[in-house]
Amino acid sequence: MEFSGYNDYLNPKRLSWLIEGAKAYLKEPMGHPVVEEWAGLRPMTYDDLPIIDRAPGHENLVIATGHGMLGLTRATGTGKIVCDLIYDQETQIDIKPFGMDRFRL
Repeated sequence: MEFSGYNDYLNPKRLSWLIEGAKAYLKEPMGHPVVEEWAGLRPMTYDDLPIIDRAPGHENLVIATGHGMLGLTRATGTGKIVCDLIYDQETQIDIKPFGMDRFRL
């Protein structure tokens, strides 16, 4: 992960280091031609916990963001919580630590 501000610039030098580092662990060499290279923003929070909650003042809007580098890892659990919120069901875990209230003083 590279912290380089709010942009989608792909640093070619850093990318080449990742490719070289991965070669030691790959059974097959890097495929050619390279079809796509991309970079994207990783939504993060100051406390490293995602935000999963109803939007304040908008009961029909559920927020599920801030997973950083663990978006795919946490996707199924977050999806289940969002589904429970949408259908007004009790969540299987306490989601208070992930709530919007933690940002209010």
